[in-house]
Amino acid sequence: MAEASVGPYRILERLGAGANGEVFLAEDTRLRRRVALKTLAGTGGSDAAELRRKLLREARAAARLNHPNIAAVYDVLDSEEGVHIVMEYVPGATLAARVRQGPLPPMQVLDLALQLSGALAHAHELGVVHRDLKPANVIVSPSGQAKILDFGLARLHEVDAGSVHLSASDASTTDARQVVGTPPYMPPELLRGEGFDARGDIYSLGVSLFELLTGRRPFAARDGMALTAAILTAPTPRPRSITPDVPADLDEVVYRAMARDAKDRHRSATALQADLKRLTAGITDPPTMSRPLSRLWPPGRRRLGGTALACVAVAVGVYGAIGPGRWPWPSPATTAAPHATGPHVVAVLPLAGAAGDPRTESLAAGVADALITALSKLPDVTVVSRAATLRYGDRKQDPDAIARELGATVLVDGAVQRVGDRLRVTVTLLEPRSKTVRWQNAYDGSFGEVLTLQREVAEALARELRLRSAGAQGAPTEPTDDAEAFADHAQARS
Repeated sequence: MAEASVGPYRILERLGAGANGEVFLAEDTRLRRRVALKTLAGTGGSDAAELRRKLLREARAAARLNHPNIAAVYDVLDSEEGVHIVMEYVPGATLAARVRQGPLPPMQVLDLALQLSGALAHAHELGVVHRDLKPANVIVSPSGQAKILDFGLARLHEVDAGSVHLSASDASTTDARQVVGTPPYMPPELLRGEGFDARGDIYSLGVSLFELLTGRRPFAARDGMALTAAILTAPTPRPRSITPDVPADLDEVVYRAMARDAKDRHRSATALQADLKRLTAGITDPPTMSRPLSRLWPPGRRRLGGTALACVAVAVGVYGAIGPGRWPWPSPATTAAPHATGPHVVAVLPLAGAAGDPRTESLAAGVADALITALSKLPDVTVVSRAATLRYGDRKQDPDAIARELGATVLVDGAVQRVGDRLRVTVTLLEPRSKTVRWQNAYDGSFGEVLTLQREVAEALARELRLRSAGAQGAPTEPTDDAEAFADHAQARS
């Protein structure tokens, strides 16, 4: 750039260039803050006046976005050199640069997916579709926060019930079928010449997550024509077919996001984020939990299993009709359960997470689930279900009262703390009646190591409790690989 400044923005250095233009690091001389200034290619000169007008309108619309995972648009300028978009400067590396070093750990990808889906949900609610989401357009700060770039170049649409309708002001100047984006991440409907809506962004996010999990794109070809044919006709691969360590549920979410037919994808980014949150809250890593339930039931036993589930549903319905106050069995909230005098009865309380940080809270729930799974393998140990302990997350009752209501002889409490990419999991073993802390330890690691950290915490707690259990002998039993045995066990517990 010949000039040393654009309006009130003083150019400091050139950060890079791409198909859309050049990006500079600049200083806002009024507010004394650093910004990223992007000069859009092909927008200079009098012959590009109409293009500048459209881009200015769209960039100003994108400036309405206000989300922690979207790089904010501060200003839009029009000069002789073209259109300049002034954006939030985000130090860090793009996901494209990171994935060139190899696949990312699944838990780190899950964390990024939560952030990015939340950003898309916010933008789509305001009628802004990105149209070119890819790893190169996502920067991750040193603290692990992801920021989507270039929403200022998105086309503005009115998103109504999953369909794109051009606003009246755009109808004469914008073509919804205009091909905008990067071919490997383009949704099939756009390559077929159809319209692009919010579900196109979901496809692009799915392809990006596939690449982060596997280190490669789902479709590759020698040239653009062959790539288009592959995206439109070749079988869509699953991340687990390339990286077996990807959790089955995460594999399913990414695979659905990449569905060739837009109707088969998540209906919205909000729905995608909800699936990811449920996945995070339910993270456990024993082998039996990584397979769909339907695969665990032998064909001859599914009818009996369905009958058992139907009986449970009837019982729940009767309970709802009678009401908790008239249920013929005593409620644990009103009748103290007797303390076990022999084997331990363990209740794992909801671990405390950072208030207001959904990622840490979800992680805390996942660690608690892992502890329940590990302890349930111990002989002579009975573990209270997670559903029964959820209401004690606010810790308003003292440990003795909680133990009486749950019939527990041992309580497991703890917390998950997160600072940037670093995690600390603290676990405490309490014996309520003696009002003593029998054991406590803290475990540190990075977010990308969360599964290893979670397993380490669970094994340490199980080992400590096994040592304290007079009836415990040997190591905890491993989950069976025999589907029929698992079906018998599950049916007996039901």
